[in-house]
Amino acid sequence: MNRLSTYSGIDLFLELIEKFNKINNKQKFLIIGKGPFLPEVKEATKKYPITYYEQIPHEDMVKFYNKCSILVVITRSEGLSTVLLEALSCEVPGVASDVGGNPELIRNGITGYLFENANVEDAIEKILKIQENNEYDSLGKKGRALVENKFSWNSITHKTILVYNRLKKH
Repeated sequence: MNRLSTYSGIDLFLELIEKFNKINNKQKFLIIGKGPFLPEVKEATKKYPITYYEQIPHEDMVKFYNKCSILVVITRSEGLSTVLLEALSCEVPGVASDVGGNPELIRNGITGYLFENANVEDAIEKILKIQENNEYDSLGKKGRALVENKFSWNSITHKTILVYNRLKKH
């Protein structure tokens, strides 16, 4: 999480944590960010196994991604999610709401799973699916491959040159 707001779905994520805790009270969660839901997040850290940071320097994020087994993006609206790109590049599979650019990055059963927007139960099912089928490594490796093939600087540079060359011909 980056911004603790309704837009980012932090209220849904806190609901997810509460419900997931009833299934597995040993599952740990990480929340990073600040915003209007900060009091609710701080209160939740007293009840559930949540580690909370207001912010982390960007250069340290790789260490945090590498400690995660799944990234959950429960935003109600999204462009092309940088946090998903970064997590996938660290071989962390994603479970994300089926909005905006998320389907470009999360391919069901390949790089993670999409869930119906704002549907906490569906998100939990997708998390459990990864856990029960032990899909961390396979989804993670395919996620990294997707990022390298479609979103790396080399790939973007190549695509940009192709566009410029097409425009030059016209």
